[in-house]
Order: sequence, then structure tokens, then C-alpha cells
Amino acid sequence: MTILKIFLTNLLARKSLDMAEYSPLSRLYRIFPLSAGECGGCGMEFENLLGSAYGVNSLGLQAVTTPQQADFLLLTGAISCNMTPVIEAAWQQIPNPWGIIALGQCAIDGGESFARNYAVKGGTQGWVETVLNIPGCPPSPLEILTELMALMTFVEDHQGLPSEHEHLSSGEDSSGG
Repeated sequence: MTILKIFLTNLLARKSLDMAEYSPLSRLYRIFPLSAGECGGCGMEFENLLGSAYGVNSLGLQAVTTPQQADFLLLTGAISCNMTPVIEAAWQQIPNPWGIIALGQCAIDGGESFARNYAVKGGTQGWVETVLNIPGCPPSPLEILTELMALMTFVEDHQGLPSEHEHLSSGEDSSGG
């Protein structure tokens, strides 16, 4: 894909995204993204979301580089057995953790390609509780933004996270099980 084509794709995505639809959040929510063994698709879409085309920092979302700065842990990819202790260590380092977000089908249930691999634990389902599952292979930046803003808006409106009976993600159980 040429640079011009990438630029035009991002420009069209920005034009289709009505930023007035999203009002800025009352505080900054920090997300620590962690690849648990992905193909790269979900991570690239999340990185695309962080670019200037979407302006998520002005909305109140920020990706951070260390778990010590984070409110949420965002997992991408099918969770490999070797990454399990890394994920647990990252979770323990978050000072006041709000929850785990599973980004992409592999992070949710192991995905089609990796679920039956001996080196893969699978997804978050049945292993950890998530506050949000964002399905897709990979989900688009706009889908990711819509789901994240729905979660953060819920947190602000209800002064807390959803209960296990409240579903926030499209087509998936947000309880992780």
C-alpha cells in the first residue's frame, strides 16, 4: 500500500467519523497495550487509532508505555503459554487496575488460527475476567474507538465498571466467560 493510499484511507476514515458524536471524557483514561502472541493485525489497528487521524488523546484516551501508568490492560493476540506470567506481572504492576480489555478474536477466544496450537493457552475466556471484548479479525480503528468510548462513557455515567451481567461489546459477553 502506498503512502498516498494510506493517507487517503485515514483521511476518509476521519471524515466518516463524526467527532461531535464523541464528547471528551471528564478524565484521561490510560491503556497499556500488551501483545500476548498476535499476528500483528490488532496491534496495527490499535496503533492506527492512536495516530492523528482519530485524535483520541483529545477525547480522553491515552496509550501508555508502562503498566505503572495504566488504568486498563489491553491484550491482543492468542495468549501463548510463555506470555501468561508476563500478563500476570503487568496486571500486578497496575496501581489501581480498572480491568482487562480483549482486543480481537484471538484475545477473546484464541481465534481460528491459533486456538489448537500446543503453545497457546487460548484467549481470555475462561482464564481472566474482562471488562470489554472487542471482536474482529482485526477490528477497525473506528470499531475499537466506538467500543472504548462506550466503556469509558459507561464508567463516567455510572461511576464504575459494568457488572458481569451488563454487556458492552458487540456480540460478546464482557464478563470474559
